[in-house]
Amino acid sequence: MKICLPTNTNLGLQSELADNFSAAPWLQIVDSDDMAVVRIADMTDDSQREEAIDMDMIVCRGMLQGLYESLRSQGVPILGTRATSVAGAIIDFRDGNLHDLSAVECCQGKDPDCDAEHLENDPNRQGT
Repeated sequence: MKICLPTNTNLGLQSELADNFSAAPWLQIVDSDDMAVVRIADMTDDSQREEAIDMDMIVCRGMLQGLYESLRSQGVPILGTRATSVAGAIIDFRDGNLHDLSAVECCQGKDPDCDAEHLENDPNRQGT
């Protein structure tokens, strides 16, 4: 499955996930079967912004409601993660730890147990 993830950095699987899909300078497409990065799109480059992106779903930490509704109306599955890196989000996907992003954003720490648990399982978190 090709998963689209918005990132703040261009470091492959170690890239930091953006908190908001719309503000991400990079989109990375990762094959969930082998964790291979199959495409990296620079969203600051107008020509790359206009190119179609072949993906099966979006996994992100948050998204503006208007964009969420537009993509969902086009049939794009959008799931949320609390991971901080691309690798952590793919692990969440494989482990079934993603959540419906219908709330438009992850709990961002409002649930006292979630962030510590997900950060603990993220092999690319800061300080490891």
